[in-house]
Amino acid sequence: MSAWSGTNGAAPKGGKQTTKDVEAYFKINDVKKLVTGAVNIIAVEKPSDFKAGLSAAFQRQDLLAASSKKATTKEDAVAASAYLTSNSAEAVLSAALSKLAVAMPPNPQAALAEYVKDITVPPPAAAKPAAAGG
Repeated sequence: MSAWSGTNGAAPKGGKQTTKDVEAYFKINDVKKLVTGAVNIIAVEKPSDFKAGLSAAFQRQDLLAASSKKATTKEDAVAASAYLTSNSAEAVLSAALSKLAVAMPPNPQAALAEYVKDITVPPPAAAKPAAAGG
């Protein structure tokens, strides 16, 4: 059986997925919950090797349970946001989700764990200093 399990059970013609195919795949496989859970885990744990930590988070058996929102302080949220930004989390996850959308593997959780290890993204741009007024 293929990784695709659309409404009629057949893979899209020509192997090309439509936006609806991808949306259905993401919904069926709780991809949003998987990503949210992994991000919540690494935002709290803040591993020194971001991609290895993200990959490990995707491999956790309790990942879907971790997707529920945890009570945090404002300081925790600011620190988590800074950590995610400094590690280009958005770019890494965007690239991984793009690969997932194309491949639609039977186990998206395992696939995301593999994808994030191999993704190369440029470091986030440094904030530009404010121009001197005159």
